[in-house]
Amino acid sequence: MLRPVVAVADARRIAGARQAVTGPVDAPAVFARRDGYVTNWNDEEQANSLRVMTETAWDRTAALAPWIEATTLDAAQRTRRPPASHLS
Repeated sequence: MLRPVVAVADARRIAGARQAVTGPVDAPAVFARRDGYVTNWNDEEQANSLRVMTETAWDRTAALAPWIEATTLDAAQRTRRPPASHLS
């Protein structure tokens, strides 16, 4: 996100480009560019997206609940073992 700092440092190490770098990095511009990438440190949109995805996942899980319960019961009945009393 602070790519301009790296770009200037790289340019200063390269013959031919070194001569083109005449001044310091404009720190406010660098941070303004960074803030643009991170939407001015506002995560509200990402939080809303996460909230919608979570609610959707719960809705889908709730819709599958009867099937999951039936499948689990069916599997439990198939693997049910006779009581140990028949071994004596």
